[in-house]
Amino acid sequence: MKKHREKDYAQLLEECFRSIIQAQTIVIWLTATPFSKDARGILDETRSEKKNFLRIRIFRINTFSSELAKNIYIFQVIDLHYLVRKRIQHRYKDGMHEFILKFQHILLLKINFDMIEN
Repeated sequence: MKKHREKDYAQLLEECFRSIIQAQTIVIWLTATPFSKDARGILDETRSEKKNFLRIRIFRINTFSSELAKNIYIFQVIDLHYLVRKRIQHRYKDGMHEFILKFQHILLLKINFDMIEN
């Protein structure tokens, strides 16, 4: 069943990417942010052993989707997972959500850097 869901996700993602491509369109793909090992609110206490599995899963999905976006569809990719993973001091106490001002700052820096680089 797991492989079937991964295949469905990959197909749906490709359909999504194909549907938004139009001439002269700039697409920026943002990856999902990580959550901490002790994140609260993601699963109830009876299923807390799945947290590590979900953390790895998010990483794999981010890797797949960003490679597809960047290499096949030539989208700009901002890897929020990479950019915020070591900035845990900016995470809310629930271990999952990030302070929005930090995101704005990181995105502006990243976009400015990319514009200078190109």
